[in-house]
Amino acid sequence: MRKLKLFLSTVILWALPSTSYSQLYIEETFFPVYVKKNDVAMSEIGGSVSGVVPTESGIGYDFRTTIGYTFTNNIILALSYNLYSVTSSRPSEGGQDAIERTLSKNELGPTVGYTLGAWRFLLTYFVNAEKSLKSKVTLSDGTLSTDETTTNLSGKGIQATVNYSLNLGGGFEIGPSLIYRSLSYSKQTLEWRAGASIPYTNATLVTPAIDAELKPMITVVYRY
Repeated sequence: MRKLKLFLSTVILWALPSTSYSQLYIEETFFPVYVKKNDVAMSEIGGSVSGVVPTESGIGYDFRTTIGYTFTNNIILALSYNLYSVTSSRPSEGGQDAIERTLSKNELGPTVGYTLGAWRFLLTYFVNAEKSLKSKVTLSDGTLSTDETTTNLSGKGIQATVNYSLNLGGGFEIGPSLIYRSLSYSKQTLEWRAGASIPYTNATLVTPAIDAELKPMITVVYRY
């Protein structure tokens, strides 16, 4: 369903007429994600005074795509879709469990923006967002202890972007962006494959899950 919504929204945007008063606007903002840590259970400080803690590491991506139109009055009307994923793992070592996990996020919503010379300001309201964590824990003796996916659903929120671009010619621009993103999720699903957890679907969260950040990224823009 999520992919269908994105496909239909993109088709509608492409179908809109391009006139002398507007230009097709495609913006891709991205940044690589790298994880390296050696946390123990119930602590995120890292390291241990009592034993060996294996290192967990992984790589991923953070893409934020905006497609729409920019008009002669400097207004931008578009649709934005964010896609984030990072997979990390660690081996079993020193009596510690082996861990594999994948954190994924996706968000979709309309965007309005304004250009002022080389500066660009955009505001997005996310009408739908999901965040999931797939976790797999294997004990030091090789026994599978946990294999489950927790997904936060019905996310709503905003994203505010400030960008400064350099003109590369041919309709292309590139430059740094500073992005504030804030989301709140009201429902949650737990998919269980192994372990002691009790699965549930679309449960209403008594305390909504939140996810907010302020992050610098790189943006490439194409106008036609």
